[in-house]
Amino acid sequence: MYLAGALLTILVALLTVRAQSTLPSALADTSVQTGYVQNQEPWTNIGPIPTSNCTSTSTPPYPLCISSSGQVGALAVAPATQSSPETIYQATSGGLWKSTNDGTSWTDTTVGYSYSVGAVSVSPVDPNEVFAGTGNSLLWSTNAGQSWTRISSNASVLQIVASPTNPHVFYYVQVPSHIDEATYSGTTWSFQQILNNGRWIALDPQNPYVMYVSTGSVIANQQNGILEGTYSGTKWTFSLTDPTWWASTASSYNSVSRVAV
Repeated sequence: MYLAGALLTILVALLTVRAQSTLPSALADTSVQTGYVQNQEPWTNIGPIPTSNCTSTSTPPYPLCISSSGQVGALAVAPATQSSPETIYQATSGGLWKSTNDGTSWTDTTVGYSYSVGAVSVSPVDPNEVFAGTGNSLLWSTNAGQSWTRISSNASVLQIVASPTNPHVFYYVQVPSHIDEATYSGTTWSFQQILNNGRWIALDPQNPYVMYVSTGSVIANQQNGILEGTYSGTKWTFSLTDPTWWASTASSYNSVSRVAV
């Protein structure tokens, strides 16, 4: 009995060692507590705070809730200037969060608004100009998120891209799948649809008057692919970047969800 027990103990130990040796080193390393590890480089959760459930109380408010982040939908970074540090913005299901110390601490800039924010962009011209999109609104800040103005209450926004040359112009993707341009005259905002089939925007970093848009609403549609848009000074004109290439390599004109330059 004792011999059988000892042999069983040795066998379990050998199987355990063998199992650990077949695992990726990152998974076998019990010192890694959080984050997905690839190529031995751990991801560190820098915040904001995780979503917390509301707590029932016997006195108002019913229930008691605290600011919480939730899922992150978009990021934007405002480079440091002589008067302000580098600022990171996170668009989350629990508001728009801001950090000025590389993620050490975060502030909910939309506290009190109960906004679920899915898109954010900072003007490269003026880092105080920040644009955010929710499920039904466009928000604008002129003081780096300290306060917000709702400039449209009829927009379900997927992405926002600020103009690299004009702090009062930005482009955004609106549900179901079209591209709009927003322009501020100094007194009011105006909105104009510039493309009725677009899913993602990428401005050419070398030329702000060139835009690339991923498109696709129906599988095997010959208009699916990546469109190149050029601005003439009065309007945008779009054309398929290379119809021959897409016909031969783009999986029978399948829709394209993202584009980057």
